[in-house]
Amino acid sequence: ALSGVVLAIGNSAGPALLLPRLGRDGTVRLGMALMAACLGSMAALPWPWAFRVAVCGASAATACLPVLMATVSKCYSSDEGGAGLAALETANTLNRVAAYWAMSRVFGWSIAEGRPPALAGSFFGLGSALVLVGLGVYEVAIARTTGGDGARAGGVRSGVNTVAAASHSD
Repeated sequence: ALSGVVLAIGNSAGPALLLPRLGRDGTVRLGMALMAACLGSMAALPWPWAFRVAVCGASAATACLPVLMATVSKCYSSDEGGAGLAALETANTLNRVAAYWAMSRVFGWSIAEGRPPALAGSFFGLGSALVLVGLGVYEVAIARTTGGDGARAGGVRSGVNTVAAASHSD
Protein backbone atom coordinates (compact mmCIF):
# COMPACT_ATOMS: atom_id res chain seq x y z
CA ALA A 1 0.00 0.00 0.00
CA LEU A 2 2.82 2.39 0.83
CA SER A 3 4.37 1.98 -2.62
CA GLY A 4 1.00 2.94 -4.17
CA VAL A 5 0.91 6.13 -2.12
CA VAL A 6 4.52 6.91 -3.09
CA LEU A 7 3.63 6.21 -6.73
CA ALA A 8 0.67 8.59 -6.66
CA ILE A 9 2.60 11.36 -4.95
CA GLY A 10 5.63 10.85 -7.20
CA ASN A 11 3.60 11.09 -10.39
CA SER A 12 1.63 14.13 -9.30
CA ALA A 13 4.10 16.18 -7.26
CA GLY A 14 7.39 14.83 -8.59
CA PRO A 15 7.45 16.68 -11.92
CA ALA A 16 6.47 19.96 -10.26
CA LEU A 17 9.29 19.62 -7.75
CA LEU A 18 11.97 18.23 -10.05
CA LEU A 19 11.51 20.07 -13.36
CA PRO A 20 12.37 23.55 -12.04
CA ARG A 21 15.49 22.18 -10.33
CA LEU A 22 16.75 19.52 -12.74
CA GLY A 23 15.07 20.32 -16.04
CA ARG A 24 13.54 17.78 -18.38
CA ASP A 25 16.63 15.72 -19.09
CA GLY A 26 17.79 15.79 -15.47
CA THR A 27 14.38 14.64 -14.25
CA VAL A 28 14.26 11.78 -16.75
CA ARG A 29 17.86 10.77 -16.03
CA LEU A 30 17.31 10.81 -12.27
CA GLY A 31 14.08 8.82 -12.52
CA MET A 32 15.51 6.18 -14.82
CA ALA A 33 18.79 5.88 -12.90
CA LEU A 34 16.90 5.59 -9.60
CA MET A 35 14.60 2.97 -11.12
CA ALA A 36 17.57 0.95 -12.40
CA ALA A 37 19.33 1.22 -9.02
CA CYS A 38 16.22 0.18 -7.09
CA LEU A 39 15.51 -2.78 -9.38
CA GLY A 40 19.14 -3.85 -9.15
CA SER A 41 18.93 -3.58 -5.37
CA MET A 42 15.74 -5.64 -5.29
CA ALA A 43 17.61 -8.37 -7.17
CA ALA A 44 20.25 -8.66 -4.49
CA LEU A 45 18.93 -7.40 -1.16
CA PRO A 46 18.61 -10.14 1.46
CA TRP A 47 16.72 -8.02 4.03
CA PRO A 48 12.93 -7.62 3.74
CA TRP A 49 12.97 -4.04 5.11
CA ALA A 50 15.59 -2.97 2.52
CA PHE A 51 13.59 -4.63 -0.24
CA ARG A 52 10.54 -2.56 0.81
CA VAL A 53 12.62 0.62 0.73
CA ALA A 54 13.81 -0.27 -2.80
CA VAL A 55 10.19 -0.87 -3.88
CA CYS A 56 9.22 2.58 -2.58
CA GLY A 57 12.27 4.07 -4.32
CA ALA A 58 11.24 2.46 -7.61
CA SER A 59 7.73 3.83 -7.11
CA ALA A 60 9.12 7.34 -6.54
CA ALA A 61 11.28 6.98 -9.66
CA THR A 62 8.15 6.87 -11.80
CA ALA A 63 8.00 10.67 -11.39
CA CYS A 64 9.90 10.77 -14.67
CA LEU A 65 7.09 9.04 -16.61
CA PRO A 66 4.80 12.09 -16.99
CA VAL A 67 7.85 14.08 -18.10
CA LEU A 68 8.70 11.40 -20.68
CA MET A 69 5.13 11.43 -21.99
CA ALA A 70 5.17 15.23 -22.27
CA THR A 71 8.55 15.16 -24.00
CA VAL A 72 7.38 12.62 -26.56
CA SER A 73 4.18 14.58 -27.16
CA LYS A 74 6.26 17.66 -28.01
CA CYS A 75 7.96 15.70 -30.79
CA TYR A 76 4.72 15.81 -32.80
CA SER A 77 3.16 18.77 -34.56
CA SER A 78 -0.10 20.04 -33.07
CA ASP A 79 -2.19 18.25 -35.70
CA GLU A 80 -0.41 14.92 -35.05
CA GLY A 81 -0.25 15.12 -31.25
CA GLY A 82 -3.31 13.02 -30.50
CA ALA A 83 -2.32 10.28 -32.92
CA GLY A 84 1.23 10.31 -31.58
CA LEU A 85 0.10 9.95 -27.97
CA ALA A 86 -2.35 7.21 -28.94
CA ALA A 87 0.46 5.34 -30.68
CA LEU A 88 2.69 5.82 -27.63
CA GLU A 89 -0.01 4.51 -25.30
CA THR A 90 -0.57 1.53 -27.59
CA ALA A 91 3.16 0.81 -27.54
CA ASN A 92 3.13 1.12 -23.73
CA THR A 93 0.27 -1.37 -23.51
CA LEU A 94 2.01 -3.85 -25.80
CA ASN A 95 5.20 -3.37 -23.79
CA ARG A 96 3.37 -4.16 -20.54
CA VAL A 97 1.80 -7.29 -22.02
CA ALA A 98 5.14 -8.51 -23.40
CA ALA A 99 6.98 -7.59 -20.20
CA TYR A 100 4.52 -9.41 -17.94
CA TRP A 101 4.70 -12.48 -20.16
CA ALA A 102 8.51 -12.48 -20.46
CA MET A 103 9.25 -11.56 -16.85
CA SER A 104 6.90 -14.23 -15.51
CA ARG A 105 8.89 -16.78 -17.49
CA VAL A 106 12.21 -15.38 -16.25
CA PHE A 107 10.83 -15.48 -12.69
CA GLY A 108 9.60 -19.05 -13.14
CA TRP A 109 13.00 -20.08 -14.49
CA SER A 110 14.83 -18.33 -11.63
CA ILE A 111 12.86 -20.11 -8.88
CA ALA A 112 12.66 -23.52 -10.52
CA GLU A 113 13.68 -26.51 -8.47
CA GLY A 114 17.41 -26.91 -8.31
CA ARG A 115 18.24 -23.27 -9.02
CA PRO A 116 20.46 -21.46 -6.53
CA PRO A 117 18.46 -19.12 -4.23
CA ALA A 118 20.62 -16.23 -5.43
CA LEU A 119 18.86 -16.41 -8.83
CA ALA A 120 15.42 -15.76 -7.33
CA GLY A 121 15.66 -12.01 -7.93
CA SER A 122 17.32 -12.21 -11.33
CA PHE A 123 14.26 -10.80 -13.10
CA PHE A 124 14.74 -7.57 -11.13
CA GLY A 125 18.33 -7.45 -12.42
CA LEU A 126 17.07 -7.95 -15.95
CA GLY A 127 14.55 -5.16 -15.42
CA SER A 128 17.34 -2.91 -14.19
CA ALA A 129 19.39 -3.64 -17.31
CA LEU A 130 16.40 -2.91 -19.55
CA VAL A 131 15.79 0.44 -17.82
CA LEU A 132 19.44 1.34 -18.47
CA VAL A 133 18.93 0.43 -22.15
CA GLY A 134 15.87 2.69 -22.13
CA LEU A 135 17.95 5.50 -20.66
CA GLY A 136 20.44 5.04 -23.48
CA VAL A 137 17.64 5.19 -26.04
CA TYR A 138 16.37 8.39 -24.39
CA GLU A 139 19.83 9.94 -24.61
CA VAL A 140 20.17 9.12 -28.31
CA ALA A 141 16.60 9.54 -29.52
CA ILE A 142 15.33 12.42 -27.37
CA ALA A 143 17.96 14.32 -25.42
CA ARG A 144 20.41 14.74 -28.30
CA THR A 145 17.87 15.19 -31.08
CA THR A 146 15.88 17.86 -29.23
CA GLY A 147 18.93 19.95 -28.45
CA GLY A 148 19.33 18.86 -24.86
CA ASP A 149 17.53 20.25 -21.87
CA GLY A 150 16.49 23.79 -22.57
CA ALA A 151 13.41 24.03 -20.39
CA ARG A 152 13.81 24.13 -16.65
CA ALA A 153 10.42 25.73 -16.16
CA GLY A 154 8.62 23.94 -19.00
CA GLY A 155 7.33 20.40 -19.05
CA VAL A 156 4.47 18.78 -17.23
CA ARG A 157 2.04 20.48 -14.91
CA SER A 158 1.73 18.44 -11.78
CA GLY A 159 -1.41 16.41 -11.37
CA VAL A 160 -2.89 16.78 -14.83
CA ASN A 161 -0.03 15.41 -16.94
CA THR A 162 -0.40 18.06 -19.61
CA VAL A 163 2.35 19.85 -21.41
CA ALA A 164 2.88 23.37 -20.15
CA ALA A 165 3.69 26.07 -22.65
CA ALA A 166 7.40 26.70 -22.65
CA SER A 167 8.74 30.14 -23.37
CA HIS A 168 11.46 28.58 -25.52
CA SER A 169 11.90 25.42 -27.55
CA ASP A 170 13.18 22.17 -26.09
